[in-house]
Amino acid sequence: MAWTSIGSAGTAVGSTSADQSSATFIVGASGIASGAVSVLFVACDNYYENNLAEAVTGIADTAGNVWVKAIEFTQGSVSPQGGCTISVWYSLIRSALVSTDTIVASLSNSSSRDATVIGCWSYSISSGYTVKVFSTDTLATHLAPAIGLLNVTTPNSEFLRIRATALEIGGDPSGLAIAPTSSWTELVEGWAGAQDASGMYLHAEGLISTGTGADSDPDQGGDTIDCASAYIAFLEVPPLTAWHRSLNEPPPPPPRLETGSQQFYLPPNQPIFRRSKAIDGSHDGTPLLHGLHDKTSQIAIKVNS
Repeated sequence: MAWTSIGSAGTAVGSTSADQSSATFIVGASGIASGAVSVLFVACDNYYENNLAEAVTGIADTAGNVWVKAIEFTQGSVSPQGGCTISVWYSLIRSALVSTDTIVASLSNSSSRDATVIGCWSYSISSGYTVKVFSTDTLATHLAPAIGLLNVTTPNSEFLRIRATALEIGGDPSGLAIAPTSSWTELVEGWAGAQDASGMYLHAEGLISTGTGADSDPDQGGDTIDCASAYIAFLEVPPLTAWHRSLNEPPPPPPRLETGSQQFYLPPNQPIFRRSKAIDGSHDGTPLLHGLHDKTSQIAIKVNS
């Protein structure tokens, strides 16, 4: 299995329109192919205080793909619009998006959303695989000279690691130049606003790595900022088979025995049921065998009725 970076899905879009109820990303010339994993980033003014996930209520694109919220985090140590929110969503694209198609983020509390930035980056994964959020972490800073370091601990395996940050600064956001962490790739950089605290800046960086962690510590050059950051470790999940499932996935339904002699593989920690009457003479559906093997192995069982 392997993650591969495809690239930007289009130019980040910033807006300072008053009372925004949505933010719209326009897909670029390269489009987004079916089978890609696209990650969408939204930076906007806050409404509530720290930690509340309340800004982006849903994502809809032209082709009807399903988008899932990976994480949302708010730095809001002061009043509404005094901080910022970062929201990260992802989709395993089933229906391709072409140039000029749109991805729209719906926003709550529109009276507080006067600055937004939205951007998107795509990856490929192995055929037939899916993707899940394995772990996350967040960081908020207020009137600080640095964005700050983030990391999450994972098993020693390959992960897509993404760090996304919304920043509100006291100067012209177009003059801010954030240097990504060494060995990380800058995914999205965009801004909205003028030379005051109403400006909003979005920065995202990514790293495909094998290991138990990777520090993200982008450098914004010492400008005084408020920022909300989120770090996500995405995991590729292999397709299911009759006797294999990834760790941390719910188990399949238990197998049921028909009349006659059969041999089959029992998934970990699963009971055996008989369809007509239980082999041990008890009523239908009573587990005959349960808990006799560990989480990661399988056993072969032969039953003669």
